[in-house]
Amino acid sequence: LDDLYPTFRLFLYDGRMRYSIPLTIFGPYRAAIYVGDMYVVLNATQPVQALTQHFDNLIRAADINPHEAAAFARNLAGMPFASG
Repeated sequence: LDDLYPTFRLFLYDGRMRYSIPLTIFGPYRAAIYVGDMYVVLNATQPVQALTQHFDNLIRAADINPHEAAAFARNLAGMPFASG
């Protein structure tokens, strides 16, 4: 991850505190959300703006920012897993 930064930016947020459906924003005019076995593509301005705002809020709420992602991943890789 260190080699990929800043081209690849990984923002990690706590999914227990904030929930988000899987979504992709394709600029200001198109967005897609994943619903089970298919994608719903939205082309109307207001829903795309709402999803863009939601995405921006997720970025702002990130617990791990891109410059911290590589160290966080290394720490995860070194953690022992509980067998159960």
